[in-house]
Amino acid sequence: MRILISVCLLMASLHFAKGQKLTAGPMVGHVTERTATIWIQSDVSGTFTCRYRPVNASHSELVSLPSTSLASKAFTAQIQLGGLVPNTRYEYDVLVASQVLSSGSFQTPPPAGYSGADPLKIAFGSCVYINDSTTDRRYKGGEYELFEAIAEQGPQLMFWLGDNIYLRPQDWSTEEGFAYRYSHTRQLPEMQALLANTAHYAIWDDHDYGPNDSDRSFVGKEIALKWFNHFWANPPSHPAVGGIATAFSWGDVDFFLTDNRSFRSPQKRSSGNRTVLGEVQREWLVDALAFSEAKVKVVVMGGLFLSSMDNPLSQNYIVNYAEERQWLLDELEANGINNVIFLTGDKHFSEVSSMALPNGNQLYEFASSPLTANVNTRDDINVYRLPGSHIQQRNFGLLTISKDLLTIKFLDSQGQTLYIKNITIN
Repeated sequence: MRILISVCLLMASLHFAKGQKLTAGPMVGHVTERTATIWIQSDVSGTFTCRYRPVNASHSELVSLPSTSLASKAFTAQIQLGGLVPNTRYEYDVLVASQVLSSGSFQTPPPAGYSGADPLKIAFGSCVYINDSTTDRRYKGGEYELFEAIAEQGPQLMFWLGDNIYLRPQDWSTEEGFAYRYSHTRQLPEMQALLANTAHYAIWDDHDYGPNDSDRSFVGKEIALKWFNHFWANPPSHPAVGGIATAFSWGDVDFFLTDNRSFRSPQKRSSGNRTVLGEVQREWLVDALAFSEAKVKVVVMGGLFLSSMDNPLSQNYIVNYAEERQWLLDELEANGINNVIFLTGDKHFSEVSSMALPNGNQLYEFASSPLTANVNTRDDINVYRLPGSHIQQRNFGLLTISKDLLTIKFLDSQGQTLYIKNITIN
């Protein structure tokens, strides 16, 4: 009798597992020297594990603790992997009831303060519009094969620089709307290989936070934060700052991810202090940059920072928040903080900007946009823009950091290079 019951339970388990599948992912999230997070989305609630090992070392295989996808989180789950070693390529399988659903790979970083054997390759971009026949009166997205082109470059890291989804008016007022829009974007077939084989980090801008040009007054900001955390596997946000502000290290490179919406004062408000980051976040950013001993310090921000482009429609720092921009520049100079790079997006074109501070330190801004949204064809002037770097077509950025050299590229949806520049690291 016990044998019959066991067989029935096993058959029921296998039948249940057979009906489960992944609708998006797996996606590699935050990776450290010892741990990694694998994000998945399934069609129904289920319990999933990961089986993982260093590439070409099946004898060292490990299995994660189980994680359950829940309807309250749009059937997403985050599986935690432990027992990793630094500077190693891992391969993994996502399983339900011993059945392999999908596989991928990722790289762990070298120990803090050290360069890896291979250069660090970072893909980045912003503005992901995926057409939706159920809501869109006109289509604004295209060239989705661009995500396949990114995957073919084999980056260790990918930064999504905001507007990673485009909330429609019917989306931003409800949890169901956020869940639908995130799911619709994340399930794009062309995105899956990139998600599975590169570690992903994200910030937001207005279109994945709320309405166009939304700010700290947005009543749905807590809903936006909740669903951001369900669909991205960033490091935990800084407890004293809040929002999505966070930081992490990859060998001898430090990354500082900022929140340009939760604390932002309204553009149309003329009284009070005008701010993008808010006082707490901007003080934390300067503190963290001053503390950092990394060879390169990368500030990830949702809109152009260095640019002198003064079009009133641009929302640039220099147009609406000039005092805070100057304060940040003064703090970088006063504290002798060097080798700072800003990764930005938002403007639906790409460019490289370079600014020399009075003390001789050179700042760079690498802005990449759009990934799949429409293109900005205006010819606004930015005096800090490097010649030849103004890209007005869908593209992505690729930053390679080696021992003493930065290489910045912009590439099109076919993986063809549109711009390249080498920069010596002092």
